[in-house]
Amino acid sequence: MVKKIEVLLKATAKNFFFPLILLVATTETFSRMFPQILYLILPSQTSTILSFKYKPLIKLSLEKGPIKYDKYCGYVFKPNAKFSSKSREYEVENLIVPLHDTGIGIRDRDYDYSISEIFGVAIGDSYTFCTGVEINQCWTEIVEDKLGKVILNLGVFGYGSIQKYNMLIHYGIKFKPKIVLYQHNFTDYKDDKYYISEKPYPIPHPQNIFREGNFFSSEIFLVSLLSATIESYNLRQKTIDFFSDVQMEDIERTLKHIKMAYEVSKNANAEFFLIFTGEDKFAEKELCHLINCIIPHIKEQNYFLEGHLNPEGNRILAEEISKMISEKIKEQKTNRPSN
Repeated sequence: MVKKIEVLLKATAKNFFFPLILLVATTETFSRMFPQILYLILPSQTSTILSFKYKPLIKLSLEKGPIKYDKYCGYVFKPNAKFSSKSREYEVENLIVPLHDTGIGIRDRDYDYSISEIFGVAIGDSYTFCTGVEINQCWTEIVEDKLGKVILNLGVFGYGSIQKYNMLIHYGIKFKPKIVLYQHNFTDYKDDKYYISEKPYPIPHPQNIFREGNFFSSEIFLVSLLSATIESYNLRQKTIDFFSDVQMEDIERTLKHIKMAYEVSKNANAEFFLIFTGEDKFAEKELCHLINCIIPHIKEQNYFLEGHLNPEGNRILAEEISKMISEKIKEQKTNRPSN
């Protein structure tokens, strides 16, 4: 009997445990040596979450990814970076061009213009970056074409109002814009809260790459993959819960920085426009009596399923922005005293 059990154990080890150990060892070695392959073989959402959990991918992101650390804004785009945005509804190649001699990059069309030609700057998050659409479909570029004037797109995904304010005062305002297009979304409240806390965001976020004690990360691929798979499954509801739990102090902080951005623009003689890319009745009530507000008539079908504006949504937003700017320019010319 004992001999039979011994034979059975040996057979089990030979046919199951040894192959399993070999498979795990091979998987761990391969993923550590070629982490970039994971983006190709895993679903896009899982690989995105994994890039904030698996330390070799975090290292790869720092070395070859599109963002870098910035002392003012937390992170900015690297000049000349190229990367893809993917979902079930789109696949877009993003080109990041240098922003003159600032050392940072922006998602904009690559063409020649002089600093004196810059008419405006667009400040915002992924809605200004225009995640999911080609650059020529982005609302900032459509506004630029309609006005026939240069507008720099300084939008960076994941930014809250604190980072937007810092982008404006340390980079945007230096170009002496005549207008500032400041895009606001209700997600700014929680983005700001976690930006100042210096703790890792509880959802996948670019800032986590630069956070000490990123408690999501691991050196073990299979552990990271299991965690990323579970989080991918629950991500939509988790994100909704994250952004819906907003406290009054979060709101006050964000509105304070929007007002600060408005004052900086005003002091620089730049007309300030606050652009809403999602419903936020509280911000409308608190700010729109003071600031030029653009609240576009965008319907549910004008968004991708994951929440960003689709090409038609960008077109509608651009139409309304262009109209308001044109009316402001006309009004200023009318009120200008004649010689």
